[in-house]
Amino acid sequence: EKLAIPESEWNEQSALITSTGQVEEAAILSTCNRFEIYFAASDPHEANARVMEFLQERSGLPVSVLRRNIFMLEGDDAVWHLMRVAGGLDSLVG
Repeated sequence: EKLAIPESEWNEQSALITSTGQVEEAAILSTCNRFEIYFAASDPHEANARVMEFLQERSGLPVSVLRRNIFMLEGDDAVWHLMRVAGGLDSLVG
């Protein structure tokens, strides 16, 4: 709940994530059952740090709490996950 972003703010918040330059592209998916940020960057370490900074600012939670409660995928694993979500194969609702 602390991370949820209304659909009307997805573009604005994605632009905020990319505004510092560490993240080149970002897309947010936030529903009642999931919250995901997809992003692309040339330096994954800096990009991860920027996304964590964004999440900390948005939620007010310390990074230590965020790290214990989120998972990150990259490369083919992230693409595969996105395809499963888009296809309804990874639905959290039965």
